[in-house]
Amino acid sequence: MWSKLFIVFFLLIGTQDLIGQALTTSPLSYYGIGESSKESNPIFQAMGFTATAMADSNYINYNNPATYSSFGSGYTLLSTGIHGRISQFSENNEQKINGFGNLNHIIIGLKLTKFLATSFGFRPYSFRGYQFNQKIYTGIDSINNEYKGSGTSQVVFLGAGIKCLNLKASKLSIGLNVGYLFGTLSNDRISRLISSNSLPGGIEKKRTSLSSFNYDFGIHFSQKISKGHSIEFGFAFEPKQKLQANYSEGLYYSLNIFNEGIYDTVFFEQEAGVILVPTTINIGGVYTFNYKSAVKNNRKLNSQIKFTSSYSRKDYSTYKESFEGFSMTNYLGLNERIGIGFQWIPERNYFENNTLTKWYQRIFYRTGFFSEKMSFINSSDQIQHFGITFGLGIPIFAQQSLSSLNFGINLGSISKNSENALSENYVAMNFGVILSPSIFDKWFRKRKLD
Repeated sequence: MWSKLFIVFFLLIGTQDLIGQALTTSPLSYYGIGESSKESNPIFQAMGFTATAMADSNYINYNNPATYSSFGSGYTLLSTGIHGRISQFSENNEQKINGFGNLNHIIIGLKLTKFLATSFGFRPYSFRGYQFNQKIYTGIDSINNEYKGSGTSQVVFLGAGIKCLNLKASKLSIGLNVGYLFGTLSNDRISRLISSNSLPGGIEKKRTSLSSFNYDFGIHFSQKISKGHSIEFGFAFEPKQKLQANYSEGLYYSLNIFNEGIYDTVFFEQEAGVILVPTTINIGGVYTFNYKSAVKNNRKLNSQIKFTSSYSRKDYSTYKESFEGFSMTNYLGLNERIGIGFQWIPERNYFENNTLTKWYQRIFYRTGFFSEKMSFINSSDQIQHFGITFGLGIPIFAQQSLSSLNFGINLGSISKNSENALSENYVAMNFGVILSPSIFDKWFRKRKLD
């Protein structure tokens, strides 16, 4: 079993370059170490990003490691997903459309004992990706500044969830993720004359390379209230951490800014240091209602409704970059997000009643809403980010496996509370696959000879 797990683990390492191509289109990713990654599974994205208290044997919720203990005995889950986004930016009556797509996570989860489960793989941590121009008109020597950011940081991690309380109606679990955070983020500026097709210019390059230990904790509690009714609570906590990093800054001149091979170095300096990342707190709740519905041919459907909610808080006013010889300014303040989600399954016992139900009665229908705000230090400016989400989950009926296809769409808007400021309207599309062996073909099963 363990030899096979190690083989799968090294195959995952071979995919890190694919995950490393992930970007975002938001100019706000200029700040800090980029735009923080939210829940990357389309299941959570489709429900208003409300992952904190969601626990099930059908999916992997790395946002709260305590939920690993909900994995089904004998089943192994492999989860991966693709994320894409098309954005329309508006500023001073000018508009621009940009987009990206990427593979965003590859994770394996399995139950080890009755009380212990584990999960490991790659997940995104933060993204940077923007490109915009600033023109400065001074007469003959008017200058065009082109700003561009790119890069991603990601975590290769190993997590565990332990069930501390396992009563018939009450269950309590705790969990821990431990990982290695790495990646490179860049901010570049190219300056040249606005005059037609000018090739000479100056270039500024700033690079932040992360290579550090990372960890987070989780707690999950579930309670059956009465027949058909249950509630769940989740708490996820990433404490303040010092990330080891290297920072470099360089100035260059070139007769052709498009040919990096002929850049002349004017100035270059590199320093090792640390980045102090603030504490992240996530709190969530889930209410589940199972009921009978849709009487037809003397048979009722076993339906389920699930309401989810979450609150996230991160105070960037304590964010700090310490590199000897470089002065870093932190502009960000408090970041808060709330989310609400809804899921409806017409027939939750879809394996047992597969032949008796229509295809649309076995689909998971999901929707949600989220609202996020980011403040700035020493400024009344505030960034508002809100959106609505939709999604579907389609079980794959292959000898009672837990495999599924999951789709999600997010319609969002990001704006600043000042006139003619940069704003973004976007459509994000998410696709995920969860693969699991059938009940007759369990992975990592030890074979025995009679």
